[in-house]
This record gives sequence, C-alpha cells and structure tokens, in this order.
Amino acid sequence: MIVTQAAFGAVVSDLAAASRDGPRIVASGRLAESGPGLFGPTHGSAPDIAGQGVANPSGMLLAAALMLSEGLGERAAGRTLERAITHALADGWRTADLDGRGPAATTRDFNDAVLGLMPTARTDVEFLSEVA
Repeated sequence: MIVTQAAFGAVVSDLAAASRDGPRIVASGRLAESGPGLFGPTHGSAPDIAGQGVANPSGMLLAAALMLSEGLGERAAGRTLERAITHALADGWRTADLDGRGPAATTRDFNDAVLGLMPTARTDVEFLSEVA
C-alpha cells in the first residue's frame, strides 16, 4: 500500500504493473474520509474491446477485493476474492491480452474459474460452515 497524491500514485502503480504481468491485473483505490472511496483497475474499463470476451477482468476483480477490504471493511470477503483471483492466475487462466501458459480463456471463462475457486479460497471462520 502506498499513500501519495493521485498523480504520483498513478505513476507508481503503472511502473509496478509493468514489472509484472502488466497493468491489466493491477487495482487502485482512493479512500475517502467518509464512505467507501473510489476503486478500479489501473488500466480503465477497456471500452475499445467491450463485448468481445477478450478483456482480462483481473484488475476489476482485484479492485472489487480492495473495495471490500479497505473501503467497506469486509476484509474476509476481500481476502477470499483476492485469493481466488491469485489461484486462477496461478492455474494458468489467462485471456488473450495476457501472455498465457496455455490456451487463451475468454473473459467469461476467467470469471467462471474465479467463481469456482471462491469456496476453496475462503479461510475465515464465519464462512467455513457454508463451504462444508
């Protein structure tokens, strides 16, 4: 977590993203004094490829996890979503816009993989009875 002015934060997050898989899987958040704040992927919503099923949703999903954890105080839910995304990426789920280690998945395929991993990504006590 970095606390800085918005302009510097944008530069730092883009540089950090470039050192890994790229800006498509980096989320950002701007916390507010009151209310949850503003969260989203660093790369934007990719309107140029909307509806084509080729956009990688990792950045948007990670922004949702960040919003749950930091904006809404639902740390267990945010951690669960983040772990499911991490496991999906580790399992090789990649859309065409990321260098994959296997066949390219569609946006829906990736989302379905994350949803399928959610039950096993839960580690908090309040959810364990629902998984069993």
